[in-house]
Amino acid sequence: MPIGFSDISATKPSFGGFCAAIFVIGNGLGSLETAANPYLAVCGPPRYSEIRINLAQAFNAVGTVVAPVLGSYVFFKEVGDNAEAIRNVQWVYLAIACFVFLLAVVFYFSTIPEITDADMMYQATVAEFCYTGAQVAIATYFINYAVDTRDNTSSATGAIYLAIAQACFAAGRFSGSFFMHYVRPR
Repeated sequence: MPIGFSDISATKPSFGGFCAAIFVIGNGLGSLETAANPYLAVCGPPRYSEIRINLAQAFNAVGTVVAPVLGSYVFFKEVGDNAEAIRNVQWVYLAIACFVFLLAVVFYFSTIPEITDADMMYQATVAEFCYTGAQVAIATYFINYAVDTRDNTSSATGAIYLAIAQACFAAGRFSGSFFMHYVRPR
């Protein structure tokens, strides 16, 4: 029987591999947000560009609320060193990868405006990379922190705490978008 990626990662867990995967996720999200934000800024009236960006990021925050809740009921039901449990989790990531690939195909064939300010893109890329990297790092270690610092806290409970924290973040984004209609963001 050929050895697949799931067999290798399940039987050869590695902190370096985990860090590399988190780096790839942070880099991908940072690149995606860096590319999406200028398009949001130019698609519509310029005076509402900040509101569009903040509102889009608020919907991104909704995903950060749903993910830990889903994880608490799916991923953390039975945790341990069970290789079968790790293989089951990998199917979720494969589904996400397939969805992202299909989304990339849709964008490839879509007509979208061109952004050409290279200097702005470089600065935006560095800033977004740092922001997204910090966001991913905090979310990644939050559950472990909750388990380690609070007595009788399971990974599933830590995921619920993360969802609550992310819900507060999302609420801040939505309320910020609302107030930006009345308070000039610049």
